[in-house]
Amino acid sequence: MTVETTAQPRALRTIVATEAFDRFSFYGMITLLPLYLNAELLRPGTIETVLGLGGLQRLLFGSGTPSIIALGSAIYGLYAGTVSIMPLLGGVIGDRLIGARRAVLSGCLIMAAGHALMTQPAYFLVALVLLVTGSGMVRANMAAQVASLYGPDDPRRKGGFGIYLIGLNVGAMAAPLIAGTLGEKIGFDWGFGAAAIAMLVAIGVYVVGWRHLPVDALRRSGGAMRAKLSRRDGQVIGALVLMLLPLILMTAAYNQAFNILLVWAEAKVDRSVFGLTMPVTWFVSIDGALTIIAVAVLTRIWARQARAGRDWSDWRWIALGGTIQVAALLALAWGTWVAGAGQVSIWPVLLFFLLSDIATPMSYTVIQSTFARAAPLAIVAVMMAVFALYDAASQFAVGALGGLYDRLTTVDFWLVHAGVAGLSLVAVAVLRPLIGPLLSPAASAPDVPR
Repeated sequence: MTVETTAQPRALRTIVATEAFDRFSFYGMITLLPLYLNAELLRPGTIETVLGLGGLQRLLFGSGTPSIIALGSAIYGLYAGTVSIMPLLGGVIGDRLIGARRAVLSGCLIMAAGHALMTQPAYFLVALVLLVTGSGMVRANMAAQVASLYGPDDPRRKGGFGIYLIGLNVGAMAAPLIAGTLGEKIGFDWGFGAAAIAMLVAIGVYVVGWRHLPVDALRRSGGAMRAKLSRRDGQVIGALVLMLLPLILMTAAYNQAFNILLVWAEAKVDRSVFGLTMPVTWFVSIDGALTIIAVAVLTRIWARQARAGRDWSDWRWIALGGTIQVAALLALAWGTWVAGAGQVSIWPVLLFFLLSDIATPMSYTVIQSTFARAAPLAIVAVMMAVFALYDAASQFAVGALGGLYDRLTTVDFWLVHAGVAGLSLVAVAVLRPLIGPLLSPAASAPDVPR
């Protein structure tokens, strides 16, 4: 299935291609991380060699002795959450210091170094610091560049961010098939090395398309932002931050798919397909493929609605996404309950990914598009970094919720996650009348062309 891109700015191609390789490296890392922690790094004989890990364990658990799963889940949540906090710093660097293009290029180089260091267990925490720092510079400024391609009333924006999400998921789909399979079947070093190579390719793609990229606002203004924040801008910023709450709740439940679900599926899910056992990391590839299809379909629906003048409100899409996400998690609970003490069928797991990947663009893409449209011009990259905070909050929650796996039945574990996703519907019902008018397209002030 294809998505029409002829009407989109040419620079979007370079940004999307670069993002695909960037997310290949990220999802290669995030797919292998829980497996690597549980199977190798946190095992006796290796854990003692990791510089600084004892101090981190004391910081997270005090004097207690956590299980390998609990410690691994906490490290996963800390890493994935911090990755989504650092774009705040990356956005400031792009907005105020070196511009978005140089920030992206620098971040890619730092991430390549971090992935390379992942092959050395002793420097595991150093590698994480490099990956977090580099990713922070890339994420905020890539999204800001997409935002800068469209004017305040440009109807292509939602579709542009949909295509951006497709690029992200192309990388997410390919990473487990290549980096995940290499790490799971040959050795973790091979998987981490593949992620490092992907970042080098991302650098090459970005440099080749450099001349097509939007000129940095920093350069256009001679080193100082032209627009200043008004009182209304402050109100919009506050409203946008509140709009993240339903997305945080949905994503906190869904992102367990990349943490405990992989550990659980490796031990408890019958992954036999045509007589062969599917690598557990391939679930992430399936997730990426289904998301691409869902976004392609939704992008066409959005374009058709826009042409007919019957586009749904953002809040309606978000509520529908939350409802579908609850159903996805109930599918996992149901499949586990049916299996009893036996192996869980692969089909409820696949249904979970299908429903989740329909729900994701209804929330993620719609809210990201709202941020791009409504964010004050002076701090576009910073506000796209603020948008990324939804993922930080959700990933910290993923780490905490993952610790319940040892203490609940598996059915109850997934029911708790369904309840967390269900709270997103409550958030939508409360927030829509409070901040909806302030964030409506009619309320967006087209004061300065982007």
